[in-house]
Parts: sequence; C-alpha cells; structure tokens
Amino acid sequence: MQNVEQVKNFYQQHFYFEVSEETKDQWVVLKAGNGEIAFHKAGISFKENDLISVGSNNNVKLVFETDSDLHQLREALIQNNVAMKEVISFGNSPRLFCDGSDIEGNVFQIVQVIF
Repeated sequence: MQNVEQVKNFYQQHFYFEVSEETKDQWVVLKAGNGEIAFHKAGISFKENDLISVGSNNNVKLVFETDSDLHQLREALIQNNVAMKEVISFGNSPRLFCDGSDIEGNVFQIVQVIF
C-alpha cells in the first residue's frame, strides 16, 4: 500500500464505508457491513525488499457482498471511472460476480446473491 489516504477515499466514495479508526497517512480501518477492513502503509522491510510492485503479483482479492443490483452498481462504478470487468456467473450458483480494481490496482470483487 503506497497511499492510504487515496485508498480510503476510494472505498468511502464508491462503497460508502465509514472510518472507524485512522492514523493519518499510515493506517485506516473502514466499517464494511458487519465487518471491518484495514489498510496500512507498507513497512520498511517491504519497501527495502521490494518483493511486490504495486498492483502486480498480488494474489489477494477483497470480496464484498451487495444487496443492490450488481449490473446497476457496476455501471455506476464505471461512470465514476472505476475499472470493472463484466458481470459473470458460474453454472448453477445463486450468485453474480464482478471484479474491479481500486486506485492502487488492488483487485476487489462484488458478489450479489440472486434468488
């Protein structure tokens, strides 16, 4: 994580997460539904070793569930210049999935349970 403030603003603007704890430019905890998600600046050992470039070789995906219509939510995100892939489903799964990227290239997925 390079810019905690930008990532915080991204998730507040597009997902309406509220700050529950923050150390300016270092650490932020956002309330995400019934849980929380924390973002923090990379430590010195990470910076010195440069093991992972921002947005590449990252195998973490943040997954959020929504009650909203996923197609409409995707379109609203695209209108706000958020990079989004197509809505997909898998076989008989009662869920729709859509991946996107945040401001630092971290992948997130939005899931909608359909009945």
